[in-house]
Amino acid sequence: MLLQGPRRTIVESVLPHEVSHAVFATYFGRPLPRWVEEGICVVVEHLSPQSELDRQIVAALRDGNSFAVEQMFAMKNYPSDALTFYSQGYSLTRFLIEREGKSKLIQFVVEGMESDDWGSATRRNYGFESLSDLQNAWAEWVLDLEL
Repeated sequence: MLLQGPRRTIVESVLPHEVSHAVFATYFGRPLPRWVEEGICVVVEHLSPQSELDRQIVAALRDGNSFAVEQMFAMKNYPSDALTFYSQGYSLTRFLIEREGKSKLIQFVVEGMESDDWGSATRRNYGFESLSDLQNAWAEWVLDLEL
C-alpha cells in the first residue's frame, strides 16, 4: 500500500481508513456492501474529513441529490457521484452507530448480507418498518445536525 500526502493526514485519516478496509475484509471474509464499508472506514478518520462529508450530505439532501437507502444497499459498485456516495455512506453508518452502537451495526450488516433482505434486517435491528422509514429518520437526523 502506497500512502501519499501530508504526514498528519496519513496518520490521522488515511492509515486508519485503509487499515479498517483490511480488518473488515479479514473479519467478514468477503466484501461488505460498499456504503457500509466506506462508512465504517470514514468513521475512524479524523474529524475534519468527517465534517466536510457532513456538509456534503446536508447539501445533497437539500438539493434532492442523495441516494435512496434501498438503492445504496443494493449497490455492488461505486456510483459516478462518489462524493455523495461516500458522504451518505458515512452519514448513514454514523446515524446507525449513534442509534444502537457499533455491535448492533455489525449484527445488522451480518444479517443483511446473509439474507440479502435489508428491510427485514432493518426492522429486526433498528425497529424501522421499512427502508423508507429508515431513510426518513436518517434524513431528519442529518438536517438537524448543527454544522
